[in-house]
Amino acid sequence: MSPSVRAAEVDGLILVMDLQTSAFYFLDEDASSMWKGLRQAHGSVGAAKEALGRGNESSGRLAGAFDDFIASCEAQGFLVSSDRPPARDFRRAPWPRGSRGRSLLTVRAWLAMLRMDIALRRHGFAAIYQRLGQGGIARADSADVELVRAAFLRAENFYVRRRAPHDCLPRSLALYAYLRGLGIPVVHRIGARRFPSFGCHAWVEYGGAPILDRSAVVHEYTVIASM
Repeated sequence: MSPSVRAAEVDGLILVMDLQTSAFYFLDEDASSMWKGLRQAHGSVGAAKEALGRGNESSGRLAGAFDDFIASCEAQGFLVSSDRPPARDFRRAPWPRGSRGRSLLTVRAWLAMLRMDIALRRHGFAAIYQRLGQGGIARADSADVELVRAAFLRAENFYVRRRAPHDCLPRSLALYAYLRGLGIPVVHRIGARRFPSFGCHAWVEYGGAPILDRSAVVHEYTVIASM
């Protein structure tokens, strides 16, 4: 699978997310079955095609169309032969101490939002997402997560985005970079849903729970990408 592609099964169909274009594609039933076969074969085209050929009549039909499916995925950029770059150590900023710590956390959160918006405009979502995903595992401090969460919310009072409140992607990426920079081991999620209407959402989790979202909201989405 291409390094710029993420995929997950959403309500029985495979949903592919292209990081380069920020576009989402639902595969039909046949294409979803072939994608699952390729995934079960750990990316081996020959093994996947052979496994389909040993199945029932429906699987045999898919095996006959498998070469065309692979060619189509390669043309779309979904499948390429590429290795991911090695993970890098995540650069952690020192935790603010003393009476000025609360203000410094708020300023740092505001700068995280500004830097993320500038980076997305200059380099695009795919480059920034892959760069953030190359960071090593952050090490947790004895920091109060609620303290930094409150600092981020305070900073948002002084930061205006044109698409707010429909700005979950840049907001969540800024929050992720901000918290990871402080050594807090958070996880970034991107999810999608088919019903009651197609929708996508991005959020940040700590300890398995969303930080700036309600659990009832994020549970509506199937996770398609994590870092």
